[in-house]
Amino acid sequence: MIHSELTQQPAADRTPTGPHVRRLRRAESVLTDCLDRLDDVRSQLARRDLRCSERVRYRAKLFISIEDEDGSVAVHEARARDLSPSGIGLIVGQFIYPETLCRLNLVDTNGQSAPLRASVMHCRYIPGTACLYRLGLRFDRTLDPPRFAPTTVQRAILMIGSDNNTYRAVCEAVAPLQIRIPRIGDPGVALQRVGTQRDAAVLIDLDTRGINGMELAQEMRRRDALRAIAGLTADERDAVLRECLASGFDTVMHSPPSQSVIRAWVASLRDECRQDACGSAPELADALRGFVAALPPRVRELERALAETDLERMDSLARALRGEARVFELPLIVQRSEALERAIIDTRDPVAIRAALTPLLRACMAVRPAHG
Repeated sequence: MIHSELTQQPAADRTPTGPHVRRLRRAESVLTDCLDRLDDVRSQLARRDLRCSERVRYRAKLFISIEDEDGSVAVHEARARDLSPSGIGLIVGQFIYPETLCRLNLVDTNGQSAPLRASVMHCRYIPGTACLYRLGLRFDRTLDPPRFAPTTVQRAILMIGSDNNTYRAVCEAVAPLQIRIPRIGDPGVALQRVGTQRDAAVLIDLDTRGINGMELAQEMRRRDALRAIAGLTADERDAVLRECLASGFDTVMHSPPSQSVIRAWVASLRDECRQDACGSAPELADALRGFVAALPPRVRELERALAETDLERMDSLARALRGEARVFELPLIVQRSEALERAIIDTRDPVAIRAALTPLLRACMAVRPAHG
C-alpha cells in the first residue's frame, strides 16, 4: 500500500506492522537530507536527465507490497521523491530486483483511492548511506500528478490593474505558494494573455481608473466559461457585489486584501484536481467517453443559462448532469449539481446561484476517463 502524507493520513490500524514490514531504519532528518541531495544532483545534470514525461517534486511516506514466489507478501517502507504520469521515484532500505511487480495505492486530494500495479525499473545504491537505494517504479497506467500533489503545480495569477501597494500586498500573500503574478495594465493585452495562459486565474482591481472591470470580466467569461475570475474593490455595497457576480466574477474581495483572504482564494483554486471517471460496468465504457467529451459544451450551456437568467433551463441541465454523474460514479459532480439545484429552487438569487455554479463547472472540467 502507498499512502501520501500530502493528502490524508491513514488510520492507525491500517499502518502495516509485523516482521514482514521492511522499514527504513533512518531518522526522518537523514531521509529528508538524502532526498534533497538527490534533487540537487538531478538539477546539476538537468541537460542529461531526459525523460518521456515530466517529473514533479513529491514527498510522502509510503508502503509498497510485493508478493514473493512462495505466496508471502513483503511490505517495504519508502519515501517518495518525485511523481510523473508514468511512475514514481523513491528511496527504500533494501535492494529490490528490476522487473519485480508490486502493488500500491495513491489517495488523491478528494480522498479517493487509486489502486495501482507497478514494476521496478531500477534500484541503485546511494553512496555513503550504508543501506539506502534509489528505486524507480513504472505504473501500469497513466496518472495525473496534480490530482495527488496539487501543490506541485506552479500556478499563475494575471493581475489586471491595481496600484503598487495593492499589487505588493497580493505578491507578499502568495510568496510562500510559488505563484507567478504578472501585472497587466491594458485590457486588450489582458485578453490576449488570457487566451494564451489557459491555467492562469485572473484578479481584476475594479478601482483602477481606465479599466472597466465589469465589461472585462464579461468578455473573459464569454471566451472561457471556466476561467477563475476574482475582483478587488473598496466598495462594499451589496449592489456592487451583485453586479460583479452577474458580470462573471466568481468572487469579490475587499481591497486592500488581507493575506488570509488571498490565500483562501488561492486554496479554493486547488479544488480543480483531476477526477477519474470509472463507470463500474465495462459495457458503459463507450457511453463514459461520450459523457466526458460532452462536458465542455454542457458547461458552456450552464454559463449561458445563468447569463440569460434562465433558471428553469439551469435546473433542468443540473438535474440531467446529476443523474448521469451518478451512473458514472462521480460523487463530486453529483454533490455540486444538487447544491446548484438547491440554490435555484430555494433562493433564485443570482449571488447564491453563482456561488454554487462555479464549483460545479470546475468539477466537470476536471473529469477524464480512467486509464487501464
